[in-house]
Amino acid sequence: MKMNMLIHWLQNKGPSDEDLPDVWSLLERIKKLLRISESKNLITLDIKSEVDRAILKELEETEKILKQIKKPNKGTGPLSVDIKVDKKKFHAFYKKTGSKKSQETKFLKLYLTLEGDLYKEPKNKYCYHMRVNGARYTILHYLIKHEGYQFTSQISIDINTILQKNIDEKTVRTEIGKINLESKKKLDIKENLIEGREGSGYRTNPKFKILLKKE
Repeated sequence: MKMNMLIHWLQNKGPSDEDLPDVWSLLERIKKLLRISESKNLITLDIKSEVDRAILKELEETEKILKQIKKPNKGTGPLSVDIKVDKKKFHAFYKKTGSKKSQETKFLKLYLTLEGDLYKEPKNKYCYHMRVNGARYTILHYLIKHEGYQFTSQISIDINTILQKNIDEKTVRTEIGKINLESKKKLDIKENLIEGREGSGYRTNPKFKILLKKE
């Protein structure tokens, strides 16, 4: 995410469709942590991507909503950061920006079954079948279950644990490329099903709502 893009959003000029889910994902996580925190305003937040870092920086420096007690490292890996939040300012900010989240989002509904069928209606015309014990199905299922961008290194580690195979980061990238290519052809869609961002990893495209189905 470009820094000035977030600044524009904070000034109520509106974010891009691409970045709005990331902004709201972080705000929702902060709100949940505040609700369950034993301390009144001190939380420990997991930094999942460079997007998280940028949002926190602007919430701290521009809006004066929070203060990072322990600064994140310069690396790109997951990290827990202690944050002191001005709850009154945070909730006012959350409420003020809520109208942007509640705007109707247009998305295409897709389905992924336990048998490995990724499809849109009508299924007999638009269906992409993947092996349920294969890398492509497992990667897609993983990204559906994990919100926001996931580091490529973490995807590789978790997929290896699930499949008991040695799937490196290069293979993850290759398989995601194949998922995007095949889904475009077999589902007749124009957008990539999975989005990638340098320094942040991969996520499912928010223009699609992929529902897990038991069939």
